[in-house]
Amino acid sequence: MLVVAIIGIVSAIAVPRFAGATQHRKLSAAAQRLAADVSLAQTRANVTSTPVTITFAVGTGKYTMAGVPDLNTGVMPYTADLSSQPFYAVIESTAIGGAFKSSGTTQLTFNGYGLPTAGAVLTVAVATRTATVTVDAGTGRVTTP
Repeated sequence: MLVVAIIGIVSAIAVPRFAGATQHRKLSAAAQRLAADVSLAQTRANVTSTPVTITFAVGTGKYTMAGVPDLNTGVMPYTADLSSQPFYAVIESTAIGGAFKSSGTTQLTFNGYGLPTAGAVLTVAVATRTATVTVDAGTGRVTTP
């Protein structure tokens, strides 16, 4: 009986910690994926000397890059969905060029030199946790926490 009580106490402590760790891992992976895709758009714009625009569906996990082929299928446009496995994340809000949006669509464009037309702060969420991906207006440098 004592063993069952000890197992119950340990489980009550461990399960919430495990759930929090899992959310943190998913959030970190989603933010890194988003940052990598923003960097891909920037590189593609620079290499092709053609503007590349990322369209974010704020409030969902979806975004597309017009003129960039999907890395797996080669079909255009490149489309990503952070709300599906393994991330289960949403793009909670965007602030591009100072314009804050928490719903609808918004766009971030890189010119033919790979520089953004405006700075951006993209907020990704998993459950109650959030992380930001930042694009510097002057250099286009993409950072995550």
